[in-house]
Parts: sequence; C-alpha cells; structure tokens
Amino acid sequence: MDGDGNSFAAFDKAPNFFEALPDFLNADLRREPTEAENQVELKLSYKLIITMEEYQEQAYLLDPYLEKMVTPVIDIFKAHAADFAIAQRSGNNAPYSSARLTRLTRLLYTFIKCRGWKTVVNFFPHQVADLSIALDYLSASDGPVHAHSQWRLRYILLLWLSLISMLPFDLSRFDEDVSVSGGSQSSTAHRIQSLAIEYLGRAGLERDAAAILLSKLYARKDTSSLLGEFINHAIAWLGDSPNFFKTIGILRVLCEIAKSGITDQVKVHVPAMHQVLKSIESNAWLLSNTVVRKLRTKLEGRLAVGVLPSRRPAMLQRARVLQPGGERQDESQDDDTNSDDVDISEDVESTISVLFEGLQDKDTTVRYSASKHLARISARLPPFLVEQVLENVLQLFSMHASPEQGVEDLPAVAEATWHGTCLTCAEMARRGLIPTNRLSELLHWLKKALLFDVRKGAHSVGSSVRDAASYVLWALARSQDGPGLRPHALSLAQRLVAVSLYDREIHIRRAASAAFQENVGRLSVFPHGIDVIRKTDFFAVGNRKNAFLVAAPQVAEHVEYRLALVEHLIANTLVHWDQSMRLLGAQSLKAVCELDLTTMGPLAEARVVILLNSMDTNDVHGGLLGISELAASYNAREGFETERLKIFKHLSKISSAMVEKHHNEQILEAACRFLENTLSIPAIQLDSSPTSRWRTFIEQGLSHRDTDVQEAAAGALQTLSTLIDLSSDVHRYVMNFARGKGTPTLQQSLARALGSLAYDKHEHAVRIALTCLLGGVDKTSETFSSNVEARRNCFSAIPELLCTLKLRVPQVFEPTMIHQVLQAYMRGLDDYTIDERGDVGSWIRMACIQGLCVIIELLFDIGPSLGPSGSLGVWLPPSTYQEVLGGILKQGVERLDNVRRQAGESFMKLLRRGPPNVDGSEQWGVHGEPLMKLLFLGGDDDVGWNEGQWFFPKAVRILEVEMYRIPVLRGLVLSVGSKTDSTQRPVAMCLTAYIMSLPHTTDSASGLDLLRLTNAIMDLARANLALNHIVIPTLQTLDLILDAGILGELGNTEAGTEVLQAVLDIATKNVARYKNIQRIMASMKIVHGMLSVPCMLPKARSFLRVFLLHAIPKVRTETAEHLYLVMQAKDLGVETDEAEELLLDTDWSGPVNTLKLKVDELVAVFGVDVNAK
Repeated sequence: MDGDGNSFAAFDKAPNFFEALPDFLNADLRREPTEAENQVELKLSYKLIITMEEYQEQAYLLDPYLEKMVTPVIDIFKAHAADFAIAQRSGNNAPYSSARLTRLTRLLYTFIKCRGWKTVVNFFPHQVADLSIALDYLSASDGPVHAHSQWRLRYILLLWLSLISMLPFDLSRFDEDVSVSGGSQSSTAHRIQSLAIEYLGRAGLERDAAAILLSKLYARKDTSSLLGEFINHAIAWLGDSPNFFKTIGILRVLCEIAKSGITDQVKVHVPAMHQVLKSIESNAWLLSNTVVRKLRTKLEGRLAVGVLPSRRPAMLQRARVLQPGGERQDESQDDDTNSDDVDISEDVESTISVLFEGLQDKDTTVRYSASKHLARISARLPPFLVEQVLENVLQLFSMHASPEQGVEDLPAVAEATWHGTCLTCAEMARRGLIPTNRLSELLHWLKKALLFDVRKGAHSVGSSVRDAASYVLWALARSQDGPGLRPHALSLAQRLVAVSLYDREIHIRRAASAAFQENVGRLSVFPHGIDVIRKTDFFAVGNRKNAFLVAAPQVAEHVEYRLALVEHLIANTLVHWDQSMRLLGAQSLKAVCELDLTTMGPLAEARVVILLNSMDTNDVHGGLLGISELAASYNAREGFETERLKIFKHLSKISSAMVEKHHNEQILEAACRFLENTLSIPAIQLDSSPTSRWRTFIEQGLSHRDTDVQEAAAGALQTLSTLIDLSSDVHRYVMNFARGKGTPTLQQSLARALGSLAYDKHEHAVRIALTCLLGGVDKTSETFSSNVEARRNCFSAIPELLCTLKLRVPQVFEPTMIHQVLQAYMRGLDDYTIDERGDVGSWIRMACIQGLCVIIELLFDIGPSLGPSGSLGVWLPPSTYQEVLGGILKQGVERLDNVRRQAGESFMKLLRRGPPNVDGSEQWGVHGEPLMKLLFLGGDDDVGWNEGQWFFPKAVRILEVEMYRIPVLRGLVLSVGSKTDSTQRPVAMCLTAYIMSLPHTTDSASGLDLLRLTNAIMDLARANLALNHIVIPTLQTLDLILDAGILGELGNTEAGTEVLQAVLDIATKNVARYKNIQRIMASMKIVHGMLSVPCMLPKARSFLRVFLLHAIPKVRTETAEHLYLVMQAKDLGVETDEAEELLLDTDWSGPVNTLKLKVDELVAVFGVDVNAK
C-alpha cells in the first residue's frame, strides 16, 4: 500500500526497481567503498528496500518479477561465498567489504520478509557444488557470519543450506577425511547437524532457519538415524538446565518434522517425541512461556493427526448432484476408511486432553492452535467419537454459566474458555463435523457468545469471543444445508443483524455482517437477505455512527427485524459500560421507533422505564437517554401529548441520591436532557413550586462544573422559557452573576443560560440579561468576569439572544445598546489572554468573530424594516462596519490556524452576502471587493484560511486595500513573530516577496509603497512600546525586510534615511535596560542589519558595545555569533578578517571585565572611538 493506505493493482515501480538494481549489484564485494561510493550505494539500497516494503501487504504482485529480482542478487552472494570458501581451503583469507555485504544481505532479507521464505528460497541456487560452498562459508572460523550484526547473513545461509540439503544424493558422498576432537571423523551430515544445533539456541531468526534446516535433514532417508540422536540430546538437555530459546528451537524442529507427515522412518521416534513433551510438561517454568505452550500444543496435535488414519467426515460425503431433469439428489458415497473399528491409542487420548486444556489457555495463539488440531484429530475419528468430542467441547460453555444464565453474569476469566470453544466449533464446522441434531444446542450458545461483553475495570473483555462466534456462523453456512438451519433462521438472522449494527468494535460488526452475508449467499434462509446485506455491507457498518443512525433504521424497515433491534438496544446497548454507546443507542432507538411510533413507542417505553429502578448508574443513565429520545419523538409529532406527559411522570423514579452523589454528571446531564424533551404546561402544572423536583435538577445542572451538564441544563431552561415567563429567574441569575456569589463555573453556566432563553415567546427581562452579558466582558464593569470560559460564553450568548428577537430588536433595544455590543466585540478581538493552557484568549476571539458575523447579518436582515433611509446607518454606521471587517481580517492573518479558519468563514459569508437591501447600500460594501473575490472566490475557495501555504500569498495582497491595511498589517506582523513554523515560514516568505515588488515611493494618495509600509510598521511599534508581544514581532518584521536587502534601499533618499534612523532609534531606545531577551535579540539583529547600509553604518556601529558587553551572557554570545554571520554574508565596507577571528577565539560567556579589551579591538575595525560612551 502507498503512504495514503491505497491498494496497488500491479508492481508499477518495477521499471524503477530494475533500473536501480544493476547499479547496486555493480559494487565490488572484495573491497571497501570510498566515502562517496558508500553514500551512493546507501541511497540505492534504501531505494530498493523502500520500494519492496511498499508492496509488503500485497506481495503477490511481485510474483511475476520475483525470479528476475532474486536471481541476480543471490548469484552475487553465491559468488562471494564461493570465493571465500576457496580461499579458506587454501589457508588464505578472502577480502570482503563488510558494509557492502550487509547491504546485499539486507536486500535478500527484504525479499524474504515481503514474500516469505518458502517462496523466495525456491530461487536460490541448489546444485551439488553449492553444498560445500554454503557449508564451508558457514563454518569458517573467521568468516563474516560470526559478526554480531550479520544475523541476516546467517539466516539466509541456513535457509540456503536447508534447500541444498534436499538434494537427491547420498550425503556420504560429500564426506571429507576431516579430523575432529577425539580423533573421529566428521561426516557432512554431522557437520550440518552440529552447525544447525549451534544456532538452535539463538533468540533471532537464525533459530527458525536452523529448525527448518534440521527438519529437512532428518527427513532424508540417509540421515534419518540422526533424528534419534537429536531427540535423545533434546531429552537430556531438557532434563539438565533448559532455557526458553533452545526449547523453542527443539519444538520447532519437531513440529516441522511432524508437519510433513509421520512416515515409517519417523514413526519409530514418535514415543521419544512424546517423551520430549513430557519433559516440557514437567517443567512449570518452561510452560510459563507462551511460545513454548503454543509449540507444545502444535506438536501434540500433529503427532496425533499423523498416527490416525485419514477419513472423510460423514457430512462431507453427502454430495448433491444435479440430475438431467434439473432436480437435485443426495448421493451417498461409501468409504471403507470410515469404519468405526479404529484403535485409538492412549497417546491420542492424552493429546485430546492436552488440547482441551489448551482451549482454556490465557493466550490466544495457544487456544487457536489447540482448536485447529482438535478439529483435525476429530476429522480422523469415527463418528461416535466425534460426537463425544463435540459434546465435551459444548460443555465448556457451561463451565462458568448455566444455559439459562445471561452472559452479563459471567466472570472475566470465562473469556478464554468461550473463545477457545468457539474457535473449536468453527474449525469443526469447517470440516463438516457438526451434525444437524447438535445445531440447536450450538446455536443457543453462539447467540450468547455474540453478546459476550464482560466489564473488567475501566474496559471490557469479550471481543475475541464475539469475533469467534461470528466465525462459527460463517463456517456453518459453508458446511450445513438449508433445511438444517431453517428452523433457526429467523432468530439467528435477527441476532447477527443486531450485532453487525450495534456492536462496539468495528471488526465485530464486520465479522457478523460477513457471517450474515455467507448464510444468505449459500443457504438463502434469512428473510430479506439480499436487501439487508446491501444495507449492512462492509462499509455501511464500518462507521459506528452510520451503523447506528443510518443502517439500523433502514434494516428496521423490515418488520421481521424491527422488534429484535429494539430489544437488543434496550437489553444491551442502553446498559453498555461505554457512555458513547449508550448515547448512540438512545438515538438509534428513537430512529427505529419512529418507523411505527404508535406501536413501538409504548412498547419501548415500558421496557426502558424498568432501567430507572436499577442501582447501576449505567442502567439509569441509559434508561434516561432512551425515554428522553422517545419523548423527543413524541414532541416532534402531534397527537402524542398524553404519552409525553406519561414519560415526564417517570421522573419520580430517579433516585435523588443518585443525582446528588459525587461524579454525577452523566445522570444529571441525562436528567436535564430528559426535561428538555418532556417539559410542557401540563407537566409544569403537576408541580409548579420553586422546590419541585424538575426545577431542582435544572438548578443543579446550572451550577455543575461539567460543561456538558451546563449545556443540558441550558437546553432544559430554554424549553421552560417557551412555556412560562422567567423574568424573576433572570433577575435572580443576574444578581448571582453580578454579586460574584457564584464561582467561575456558575458564571459560565449562567452566561450560557441567559443566551438560550426564548425571548420571542416571553419577555424574560431581556434588557437586564443583555446588560449582564455586556458587563461580564467589560473590564470597566463591576460585573466583569475574569474567567475566560465565562467571557467566551457571554460573547456566544449575545448573538443568540439577539437572533431570538429578530425583528423585535428595534422595539426592545436602542441603537446605543447595539453600539455597545459591537464595541464590546471589537475589544474582544484584542483579547490575548494566556495561561498554562496556552492562548485561551483565542476562544474569545473566535466567539467574537462568529458573533460579529451573526450580528451584522441580523442587522442587514432587519435593515429594510427599520423605516426611512439612513435608519440602518443609525444602528450600524458604515464606519463601524468597515472597522468590523478590518478586525475580522486582522484575525484572519494571525498565527493560529483555527482562528484564521473561523475568520475566513465569517468574512467569506459577508463577502458573498453583499450589501443590505437599503438605500445607500454601497456604504456597507466590502472595500476592494473585486480584489477580494478574485483572491478568495476562485476555483479553490473551499480551501480554508487555516492552510497557510495557500492563504498567505493571497493575504498579503489585502494590504493594497487602504481601508483594511493597518489591521491586516498588524496581523501579519504578529504572524511573523509566531513560534509556529507552519505559520511563520509562509507568512515571512510571502510578506518579503510582496514587499520586494513594491515601489520605493508612489504619487498615489491611497497607493502602497515601501516608504509608507515601513512607516505603518513603525507607527505600530511607537503606539505599543510598552507591549513586548507587539514590539518584538514588529522588530522581527523590520529585521526580516532589512535582512532581505529591501529596507536598505531607502537610504538613497532623504525621506528614506529618516525612516531608517527612526527604525534604529526604536530598536536601540533604552535597550540596555531591557530584561526581555527576545526584545534585546530583535534590537541587536536590526543594529547588525544596519551595518550593511552605508548611510546608517556610523550610527549603527556605535551600539555594538551595548550588546557585546551586555550583562546577560546569552546576549553577548548570540551577538557575537550573529555578528560573525553578518560579516560572512554581507559587505560592510571594511576589512573584517581580523574581527571574525577575534569573534571566534573569544569566550563571550566569560566575565564582562575580561571582554572590554576584546570589544575595543573589535569595534576599532569599524572606526568606533573606544573611549566614547
């Protein structure tokens, strides 16, 4: 797959690969590469390897090219090995390059890693002469194989030797008269065995290759006697001091041997193999290793399969043949191999017991191995014994639960047992070992297994059980016939559909969907199967929200599934341990019931209400969410007032202790949502006292610390405000907000609540509410809130309040009140509050941007109804509107991506809308509108302003619009000073490029030139000399254009020289007294930049001593380093070689007193009087 996760259709990079491969193979392995050659070969190596790894998940695409890829590489490797072996025989050392050999073996290993050793090894050379080459190379005492880093080399050699060992020639022909210790002679077979055993105890891939080599060696008829020696060695070693690594190696060898089948030459060693297994079983320490247990299980199973005769399961013998008339007829095939007269040895019975233990192992790999081999053994047993095995397998389900008990009561430890049992049933079903008379019992347990989800601490266990249960049902569809499954079809279809739609895990939903699809495709016994498959396919159930809210209602259109889905939601999803599941479950319940609300509504309500009586918080929360969504459905339709009131009465079932306890946010939020959907005039009349239960919940929600609870309480209050006048409550809320009685949390909540009331239905003391909200954001007000979240909520609430009134705004408020609102929002655009969470003021700025856009649109909407010409100008003066646009554009070019996006969306909305439909509407037009539309309403206008690479080249051109120049310039300057590279880099490059295109001066009164732009930047610095967060970016911007050589060009005119002098004055004014290092550094860089401007050199060089002798060591070292770079990069008009050497040789972090003479020598280069102060 490529970097984006897309699949390939072919090996498209084959031309590039084969173009680079010869260059890589041309490297001479006999000599070390030069530095240049090494770099080139490294790049080629990485190119080839990366190309291969891209196709690792679709390695089959490489098959047509694999021989052409592997053969030249392995030939080079073989030639190297042959040269080395020949040199060794003659007593010489063949030269070789370790680096080049490593790269060659890495490429070979990449082939194996991507395509698998079984495929790649087929392209290795395997001639008779290759045996001595590989063996001598591997056994060389001073060869490269002994280097620790050459594990790939050892792995490849062992695999190559395993292939050569299969040559159909007697290995004794290759024996040499080589003496070994003790005076005996070493045969070729013994040499191979000793080498392989040496690597059998390694922890890496060499162990796996050594095991393969030994299995191939022992499979030969001429070396089969060595197998007994090996097993005896293994038994002796296991009884002495075993370790995990060699034990795993021994088991791998035996597993590979047993995998090929128990031949006559191997059968005599089976008892000895069982003795190896007994040695391992008696060592609890070895059995604590997962891989050891897995391989032990695998070997047990393979040995048992090997000694049993093959037979065909009875169910698979019944083949259906098509007769000439078109009818199907069952045909029985007799097979003598299926005789019940089979002698089952004790070893097989013991193996079955071991496999049953493996089914309950704590590790999945062990359980899966046990299940496969138990099924394979069963396939070779007589039918009556298969029945016994299946009966014992099914009994494992009831080990932790009775057939009547639900899965919710199971312990967490039952997961392993149920998972192993389901896997075994699936493997047996694949082999046709599940008789029809056992289907009823099996399906009973599988329906429970599909719901296995047991809470364990902060998570749950059971997804593996549900996945395996889906596997069983998939396998049953492939081995059973339609009539056998038809009695269970409806209930099974309902359960599979429910799991495929409502399971928490995506892979379980897809597994259940696949099982459903397999049953429909093969058996056609599920109702509306094809249509349900279309609605619950792989992609439809891949997204949880889509599965719950789109696919589920579509499936529920079929009556057969509707009630089952509702039952599943209530019994499982609404009581799920995951809160998000309960939320989605309630929404899905609403969507399904709305298909037939008259019938399904009361039915679902009766079931959900039972959950409210539970002592489990999750159950109560799910119950509240469920009946709340049902009430919302009733509320959206006419004629269900009685049912809605009935649901409201269930509020009494909620325990007050559960709502009031600590960490009660889930219950309280759900209770407030419940009230939002159920409150009505009849409901209020049931208990209208100030201390009524429903009022208490709302008040508790408003004072809660959790923002979700606050929003839910505000929603309930909004519903209440549509029914009765809450003026007295608003007065109370305002008093609590103003007096500071409430905590910041209460202020946040009250601000949210005051904006949510239905002011179009009742008065609700709206003027007092707006005054309170304005006071919360006004620093001069006594009711000002220092809490950022509270101010943000105030800014968000005001537009909501005004939009609720709509055309009544002129009747309720005066223009001066709207002016105060707009002024407050403009002040909010300058809120840059920072705390430990970062720039939290951005929350306020975003709320202000959005609020200004909403208020402007509201005033434009009501403009035509305001009366005579000019009325809109009273409410929204054109100058104020242009100031608002300037403020939004300023935020649109600043450093935070999310703020820029919000500003862009708001500005584009106003730009597309155009002026209001009133006389003189051009006053409210966007200045430079043609340019703005050209820049931002092109073909790529869907790109957000948060994309700096796309946006900033366009944004700098807004400087051409005089009306918005100053605020946009201020925003760009702040972005230049940003520490965010994704913002700072593009804005710096774009601003520099734009300034370079400007003329030095222009005669146009509104035109932009370099002189005017520099003066504008200077004005920004002069107006904010005490504010480092503005002055520092301003100085950094001046340094940016100075370093680009643009600003220095102004020195050719008198006016330009004055501007340059002003820049230097601002940078150096009181610089010795600054404490902010960033500001000192920015000033220092401007002084250094001025050294390259001839007219400014005399004045700039006089400030060198200030920075080089600064009290802060970091300033001195940074100054010396930057000055050296300036001398290197620019022509300063003086000879600087001596000064550069002095800068490099001096320790500028030392005491200031020791640096004065050095500084005097340095500044003398620039002609500065060292005695000058």
